[in-house]
Amino acid sequence: MLGEIKRILRIDWDYEDDRLKDILIRSIAKIETITGKSFNENDEALKSLVLNHARYDYNNVAELFDENFRSDIFIAQVKVATDEFKTESKKCEKDI
Repeated sequence: MLGEIKRILRIDWDYEDDRLKDILIRSIAKIETITGKSFNENDEALKSLVLNHARYDYNNVAELFDENFRSDIFIAQVKVATDEFKTESKKCEKDI
């Protein structure tokens, strides 16, 4: 994901790689916390949220992320809740 965030930010130098890696770690943790879902690079919706949060963090406006991505965050939270409900429903059906 380092290459992706560098493309998004139009960074073609390497001296900020460690900072960008730290930002990505913080962004993944933030998205996992607010969605309740473990990060998976194959989940394009979560990946987009992580990359956008990283973009905001890099530009020192991370506090604006939640407000500006409220609908995307909500959709991710609903998907997690729906998936959990389906899983629990299947477990209950097996018990009956």
